Amino acid sequence: GSQPISNYDALVGGALDVEPDKFYFSMPGGAGKFTFDHTRKPVRLRTDDIEILQHPFEGTPTLGHYPTLNDYEWKIKTPDGTIYTFQSADKHTVVNTCQSDSHISERQNAWHLVKIEKGNDEINFEYKLEDVEYETTYSESKKFKVISVNVEGNTGGGQSATSPDPCNITNTILSKRLDKITTNNGYVVEFIVDENNQRLDLTGSHALEEIVVTKDGQLVKRVRLNQDYFGINKKLKLESIDQLADDDSGDFIQLYDFTYFENQTFPAIKSNQQDYWG
Repeated sequence: GSQPISNYDALVGGALDVEPDKFYFSMPGGAGKFTFDHTRKPVRLRTDDIEILQHPFEGTPTLGHYPTLNDYEWKIKTPDGTIYTFQSADKHTVVNTCQSDSHISERQNAWHLVKIEKGNDEINFEYKLEDVEYETTYSESKKFKVISVNVEGNTGGGQSATSPDPCNITNTILSKRLDKITTNNGYVVEFIVDENNQRLDLTGSHALEEIVVTKDGQLVKRVRLNQDYFGINKKLKLESIDQLADDDSGDFIQLYDFTYFENQTFPAIKSNQQDYWG
Protein backbone atom coordinates (compact mmCIF):
# COMPACT_ATOMS: atom_id res chain seq x y z
CA GLY A 1 0.00 0.00 0.00
CA SER A 2 0.96 3.64 -0.22
CA GLN A 3 3.00 5.21 2.57
CA PRO A 4 2.48 8.76 3.86
CA ILE A 5 5.23 11.19 2.92
CA SER A 6 6.63 13.48 5.58
CA ASN A 7 7.26 17.13 4.74
CA TYR A 8 11.00 16.57 5.09
CA ASP A 9 10.99 13.63 2.67
CA ALA A 10 8.81 15.60 0.29
CA LEU A 11 11.26 18.51 0.31
CA VAL A 12 14.26 16.28 -0.31
CA GLY A 13 12.49 14.29 -3.01
CA GLY A 14 11.17 17.33 -4.82
CA ALA A 15 7.48 16.62 -4.23
CA LEU A 16 7.04 19.73 -2.06
CA ASP A 17 8.24 23.18 -3.09
CA VAL A 18 8.37 25.81 -0.34
CA GLU A 19 8.93 28.62 -2.84
CA PRO A 20 7.21 27.98 -6.18
CA ASP A 21 9.07 28.92 -9.33
CA LYS A 22 7.84 31.62 -11.67
CA PHE A 23 7.27 30.66 -15.29
CA TYR A 24 7.34 33.19 -18.11
CA PHE A 25 5.91 32.75 -21.60
CA SER A 26 6.11 34.81 -24.76
CA MET A 27 4.40 34.14 -28.09
CA PRO A 28 2.84 36.10 -30.99
CA GLY A 29 -0.53 36.13 -29.20
CA GLY A 30 0.69 37.53 -25.90
CA ALA A 31 3.04 37.14 -22.97
CA GLY A 32 2.80 36.69 -19.23
CA LYS A 33 3.91 34.81 -16.16
CA PHE A 34 2.43 32.34 -13.72
CA THR A 35 3.26 30.04 -10.84
CA PHE A 36 1.68 26.92 -9.32
CA ASP A 37 -0.32 26.58 -6.12
CA HIS A 38 -0.06 23.69 -3.63
CA THR A 39 -2.49 21.62 -5.74
CA ARG A 40 -0.31 22.02 -8.84
CA LYS A 41 -2.78 24.29 -10.56
CA PRO A 42 -1.33 27.23 -12.52
CA VAL A 43 -1.96 30.66 -11.07
CA ARG A 44 -1.71 33.58 -13.48
CA LEU A 45 0.03 36.65 -12.08
CA ARG A 46 -2.03 38.92 -14.29
CA THR A 47 -5.75 38.84 -15.00
CA ASP A 48 -6.58 38.21 -18.67
CA ASP A 49 -8.28 35.62 -20.87
CA ILE A 50 -5.17 33.58 -21.72
CA GLU A 51 -5.73 29.99 -20.62
CA ILE A 52 -3.16 27.32 -19.74
CA LEU A 53 -4.68 24.15 -21.18
CA GLN A 54 -1.92 21.68 -20.40
CA HIS A 55 1.23 21.56 -18.28
CA PRO A 56 3.63 18.76 -17.23
CA PHE A 57 2.85 18.97 -13.50
CA GLU A 58 -0.73 17.78 -13.65
CA GLY A 59 -1.74 15.02 -11.22
CA THR A 60 -0.56 14.03 -7.76
CA PRO A 61 3.19 14.56 -7.06
CA THR A 62 5.19 11.36 -6.67
CA LEU A 63 8.27 11.28 -4.47
CA GLY A 64 11.45 10.91 -6.51
CA HIS A 65 9.71 11.20 -9.90
CA TYR A 66 10.81 13.95 -12.24
CA PRO A 67 9.42 14.40 -15.76
CA THR A 68 11.92 13.66 -18.54
CA LEU A 69 12.67 15.96 -21.45
CA ASN A 70 9.90 14.31 -23.48
CA ASP A 71 7.36 14.56 -20.65
CA TYR A 72 7.25 18.34 -20.67
CA GLU A 73 4.52 19.83 -22.83
CA TRP A 74 2.70 23.09 -22.35
CA LYS A 75 -0.38 24.32 -24.21
CA ILE A 76 -1.63 27.89 -23.95
CA LYS A 77 -4.82 29.25 -25.53
CA THR A 78 -5.42 32.90 -26.36
CA PRO A 79 -8.87 34.57 -26.47
CA ASP A 80 -9.08 34.28 -30.28
CA GLY A 81 -8.89 30.47 -30.02
CA THR A 82 -5.26 30.05 -31.08
CA ILE A 83 -3.42 27.24 -29.28
CA TYR A 84 0.34 27.45 -28.74
CA THR A 85 2.28 24.28 -27.88
CA PHE A 86 5.68 24.44 -26.17
CA GLN A 87 7.76 21.29 -25.87
CA SER A 88 11.34 21.28 -27.18
CA ALA A 89 13.43 21.92 -24.07
CA ASP A 90 16.86 23.37 -23.35
CA LYS A 91 18.83 21.37 -20.78
CA HIS A 92 21.26 23.37 -18.65
CA THR A 93 24.18 21.63 -16.90
CA VAL A 94 26.37 23.53 -14.43
CA VAL A 95 29.75 22.15 -13.25
CA ASN A 96 31.08 23.97 -10.19
CA THR A 97 34.66 23.07 -9.25
CA CYS A 98 35.04 25.93 -6.79
CA GLN A 99 34.22 23.71 -3.85
CA SER A 100 36.25 20.84 -2.42
CA ASP A 101 34.08 18.40 -4.36
CA SER A 102 32.90 19.14 -7.89
CA HIS A 103 29.20 19.92 -7.92
CA ILE A 104 27.06 19.18 -10.96
CA SER A 105 23.47 20.38 -11.34
CA GLU A 106 21.09 19.84 -14.24
CA ARG A 107 17.79 21.48 -15.07
CA GLN A 108 15.48 22.41 -17.89
CA ASN A 109 15.23 26.16 -18.16
CA ALA A 110 13.34 26.86 -21.40
CA TRP A 111 10.75 25.24 -23.64
CA HIS A 112 10.42 26.29 -27.26
CA LEU A 113 7.32 26.90 -29.35
CA VAL A 114 6.71 23.85 -31.58
CA LYS A 115 3.19 24.43 -32.94
CA ILE A 116 0.55 27.12 -33.49
CA GLU A 117 -3.00 25.97 -34.25
CA LYS A 118 -6.15 27.89 -35.12
CA GLY A 119 -9.04 26.16 -36.82
CA ASN A 120 -7.64 24.28 -39.81
CA ASP A 121 -4.45 26.35 -39.94
CA GLU A 122 -1.23 25.05 -38.44
CA ILE A 123 2.34 26.31 -38.15
CA ASN A 124 5.12 23.95 -37.03
CA PHE A 125 8.57 24.87 -35.73
CA GLU A 126 11.57 22.54 -36.06
CA TYR A 127 14.83 22.85 -34.12
CA LYS A 128 18.36 21.52 -34.26
CA LEU A 129 20.45 20.71 -31.22
CA GLU A 130 23.41 22.92 -30.32
CA ASP A 131 25.75 21.97 -27.49
CA VAL A 132 26.75 25.43 -26.24
CA GLU A 133 29.38 25.92 -23.54
CA TYR A 134 30.60 29.00 -21.68
CA GLU A 135 32.19 29.96 -18.38
CA THR A 136 30.97 32.38 -15.74
CA THR A 137 32.83 33.70 -12.69
CA TYR A 138 31.49 32.14 -9.51
CA SER A 139 33.79 33.94 -7.08
CA GLU A 140 37.02 35.90 -7.08
CA SER A 141 39.55 36.38 -4.28
CA LYS A 142 42.48 38.74 -3.85
CA LYS A 143 45.06 38.83 -1.06
CA PHE A 144 46.53 42.02 0.40
CA LYS A 145 49.64 42.53 2.49
CA VAL A 146 48.85 44.64 5.56
CA ILE A 147 51.21 47.55 6.33
CA SER A 148 52.75 47.19 9.77
CA VAL A 149 53.70 50.19 11.93
CA ASN A 150 56.28 50.03 14.78
CA VAL A 151 56.25 52.08 17.98
CA GLU A 152 58.37 54.81 16.35
CA GLY A 153 55.78 55.24 13.65
CA ASN A 154 57.85 53.71 10.86
CA THR A 155 56.13 51.41 8.41
CA GLY A 156 57.40 47.89 8.20
CA GLY A 157 57.01 47.33 4.50
CA GLY A 158 54.96 48.47 1.54
CA GLN A 159 51.46 47.45 0.61
CA SER A 160 51.04 44.83 -2.07
CA ALA A 161 48.35 42.64 -3.48
CA THR A 162 48.26 39.38 -5.38
CA SER A 163 46.54 39.05 -8.73
CA PRO A 164 42.85 38.15 -8.57
CA ASP A 165 42.24 34.42 -8.25
CA PRO A 166 38.91 33.78 -9.98
CA CYS A 167 36.91 30.59 -9.60
CA ASN A 168 34.81 29.81 -12.65
CA ILE A 169 31.89 27.50 -13.28
CA THR A 170 31.25 25.81 -16.62
CA ASN A 171 27.78 26.07 -18.15
CA THR A 172 26.76 23.60 -20.83
CA ILE A 173 23.40 24.08 -22.54
CA LEU A 174 21.86 21.51 -24.84
CA SER A 175 20.03 24.30 -26.62
CA LYS A 176 17.69 24.36 -29.57
CA ARG A 177 18.39 26.46 -32.65
CA LEU A 178 15.41 27.26 -34.88
CA ASP A 179 15.93 25.39 -38.14
CA LYS A 180 12.64 25.48 -40.07
CA ILE A 181 9.07 26.79 -39.96
CA THR A 182 6.41 25.02 -42.03
CA THR A 183 2.72 25.76 -42.62
CA ASN A 184 -0.10 23.58 -43.89
CA ASN A 185 -0.62 25.91 -46.86
CA GLY A 186 2.79 25.28 -48.41
CA TYR A 187 5.07 27.92 -46.91
CA VAL A 188 8.51 26.90 -45.60
CA VAL A 189 11.01 29.21 -43.88
CA GLU A 190 14.54 27.83 -43.45
CA PHE A 191 17.23 29.29 -41.19
CA ILE A 192 20.64 28.41 -42.60
CA VAL A 193 23.97 28.32 -40.78
CA ASP A 194 27.42 27.01 -41.68
CA GLU A 195 27.59 23.82 -39.61
CA ASN A 196 31.39 23.72 -40.01
CA ASN A 197 31.95 27.26 -38.78
CA GLN A 198 31.31 27.85 -35.07
CA ARG A 199 31.02 31.28 -33.53
CA LEU A 200 34.23 32.65 -32.04
CA ASP A 201 32.45 34.12 -29.01
CA LEU A 202 30.26 31.15 -28.03
CA THR A 203 31.60 27.61 -28.22
CA GLY A 204 29.22 25.22 -29.96
CA SER A 205 26.95 27.89 -31.45
CA HIS A 206 26.60 28.95 -35.09
CA ALA A 207 25.75 32.35 -36.53
CA LEU A 208 22.67 32.66 -38.73
CA GLU A 209 23.75 33.24 -42.34
CA GLU A 210 20.63 33.08 -44.51
CA ILE A 211 16.84 32.97 -44.31
CA VAL A 212 15.05 31.31 -47.25
CA VAL A 213 11.29 31.44 -47.82
CA THR A 214 9.56 29.11 -50.30
CA LYS A 215 5.93 28.44 -51.29
CA ASP A 216 5.13 25.00 -52.68
CA GLY A 217 8.83 24.56 -53.46
CA GLN A 218 9.18 27.89 -55.31
CA LEU A 219 11.53 30.56 -53.99
CA VAL A 220 9.74 33.58 -52.50
CA LYS A 221 12.57 35.40 -50.74
CA ARG A 222 16.20 34.81 -49.81
CA VAL A 223 17.94 37.06 -47.30
CA ARG A 224 21.61 36.99 -46.33
CA LEU A 225 23.07 38.27 -43.04
CA ASN A 226 26.65 39.54 -43.26
CA GLN A 227 28.45 39.39 -39.93
CA ASP A 228 31.83 40.03 -38.37
CA TYR A 229 33.30 40.48 -34.87
CA PHE A 230 34.08 43.41 -32.60
CA GLY A 231 37.81 43.97 -32.08
CA ILE A 232 40.21 41.64 -30.30
CA ASN A 233 37.57 40.24 -27.94
CA LYS A 234 35.54 38.78 -30.82
CA LYS A 235 31.91 39.62 -30.08
CA LEU A 236 29.58 38.86 -32.99
CA LYS A 237 28.04 41.83 -34.82
CA LEU A 238 25.65 42.23 -37.75
CA GLU A 239 27.13 44.39 -40.51
CA SER A 240 24.52 44.30 -43.27
CA ILE A 241 21.47 42.50 -44.65
CA ASP A 242 21.15 41.63 -48.34
CA GLN A 243 18.27 40.23 -50.39
CA LEU A 244 18.47 38.15 -53.54
CA ALA A 245 17.45 40.22 -56.57
CA ASP A 246 14.24 39.35 -58.44
CA ASP A 247 15.88 39.46 -61.91
CA ASP A 248 17.33 35.91 -61.77
CA SER A 249 20.84 37.38 -61.95
CA GLY A 250 21.88 35.69 -58.71
CA ASP A 251 23.02 39.03 -57.32
CA PHE A 252 22.19 40.30 -53.85
CA ILE A 253 20.92 43.83 -53.17
CA GLN A 254 21.83 45.48 -49.87
CA LEU A 255 18.77 46.29 -47.79
CA TYR A 256 20.38 47.54 -44.57
CA ASP A 257 23.84 48.56 -43.44
CA PHE A 258 24.81 48.88 -39.75
CA THR A 259 27.57 50.96 -38.18
CA TYR A 260 28.67 50.91 -34.54
CA PHE A 261 30.57 53.11 -32.10
CA GLU A 262 33.88 51.25 -31.95
CA ASN A 263 36.17 53.86 -30.48
CA GLN A 264 36.55 51.71 -27.35
CA THR A 265 37.53 48.08 -26.95
CA PHE A 266 34.60 45.75 -26.43
CA PRO A 267 34.84 44.19 -22.92
CA ALA A 268 36.20 40.67 -22.78
CA ILE A 269 34.08 37.72 -21.70
CA LYS A 270 33.89 37.55 -17.86
CA SER A 271 34.97 41.18 -17.66
CA ASN A 272 34.09 43.09 -14.49
CA GLN A 273 33.48 46.28 -16.46
CA GLN A 274 30.08 47.94 -16.23
CA ASP A 275 28.27 50.16 -18.68
CA TYR A 276 26.77 53.55 -17.84
CA TRP A 277 23.66 51.95 -16.33
CA GLY A 278 25.67 49.63 -14.09
